[in-house]
Amino acid sequence: MKLKRIFFALPSCYNENREFFSRFLILGTILVLFCGGIGPFITAFKIAIFELLFTILVLYTLLNVKSNNLPIRKGLYPKKNFIIIIMLCIFISLSLNIDLLGSSEPSKMAYISIILLLISCLYLYSLIEISIKYNIELSIALKITPLVISILGLLVFLVGIFDYPKSLLQYSLTGGVPFGSNRRYLGYICTIGTSICLYYLMMRYNISKAFVIVYSSIFTINLSLTIWLGGRAALISIFATLFIFCIYLINIKKFRPHNLTQLITLSFIASFIAYYFSIFEWNGPGRFILHLQENNIENKFNLDKSVRAEIWLQTYNAIIEKPLFGHGPEGYSYHPDHIFGLQPHNSILQILMSYGLISSSIILFLYIQYTTSGIASILNTHNENSILALLVIISLTIHSLVDGTFYHAQPIYFLVISYSIIIVERYKSLNRPLIDI
Repeated sequence: MKLKRIFFALPSCYNENREFFSRFLILGTILVLFCGGIGPFITAFKIAIFELLFTILVLYTLLNVKSNNLPIRKGLYPKKNFIIIIMLCIFISLSLNIDLLGSSEPSKMAYISIILLLISCLYLYSLIEISIKYNIELSIALKITPLVISILGLLVFLVGIFDYPKSLLQYSLTGGVPFGSNRRYLGYICTIGTSICLYYLMMRYNISKAFVIVYSSIFTINLSLTIWLGGRAALISIFATLFIFCIYLINIKKFRPHNLTQLITLSFIASFIAYYFSIFEWNGPGRFILHLQENNIENKFNLDKSVRAEIWLQTYNAIIEKPLFGHGPEGYSYHPDHIFGLQPHNSILQILMSYGLISSSIILFLYIQYTTSGIASILNTHNENSILALLVIISLTIHSLVDGTFYHAQPIYFLVISYSIIIVERYKSLNRPLIDI
């Protein structure tokens, strides 16, 4: 009883729970960033445990306030959105029941995928409610990300001095080099960290020189680690995000050419650092050079040695087989004509393959709705938190067009945080329904 009393009294030990949930969010985000498991499901389970624990604590706190009802704010969730989400759940259920491939393993994996997605949805709701009630700054989870990635980068470069990264080639590795068992996880979060740094380096007016030096160093480490990993999709998404952000700055008349010049200079420094520490053919600037020197024109324009064009064609043919409700979650990896990997290296094809046209249309509608809501909020208020969240969403979205970004749990985790920030900031600025449908 005493242990139970201590556990459930934990949130009330702080000033109206604010510090507790802020610190818990920071700690959880750090753990998520270090969570590079051997397989995507192992990583997803670890992240889901934190999300579920956070959700339970939030629900307990909200249910124990002096009110008989759960404090869902009027106008925070438009009624028509509830109907849309219910429809989405129904159609996804049809995907599960109709299109499973008859094997017990695909069935189990499909239901596990849905459960993990539902936990992420609960986490989104929890973040929104607890942020509005206790005025918690959710963007702190994004702001600490580049710093944590810098620590990871320094660890990787440090062991590089001792020639230890050879263990990165051993995919069965369970310890040692951070993310040694699957470097793709690190590439996804490097994209997030570098995109966040863009904001502070491109809008660095009225801030101290010390702050500029610190963020310049963090950006350089984040980008050099991205280049060191050989992530072409990551680099494309980062600089495409930078281009979009520059257009926004020009529109609000806060674009500073010298900031962009210094950012490009830091990018060259990052490339040099990545080249210095590169020891494999798959990593560093050398990979891009070798790719451009390919004699075979077809190979030169392939996005990866996994032959993405063939994967996309096979996925398209599979979508045509069951266009309305798809093949169900994990339907790609268990399809008879499956070529390579667990996902088709394209988020649009991935959703169409799994859930079909009907569910995909609903998902796309919700995505566009809340993304445009964030854009509208930024254009009206130029809120820092909303800008950071939108930069993360844009970079991950672009990245997902040529990779399996949204198949993995870490990008989904940061996507959830980013959308919760946009919803909360939009609600605070309007104090009325976010979008009138």
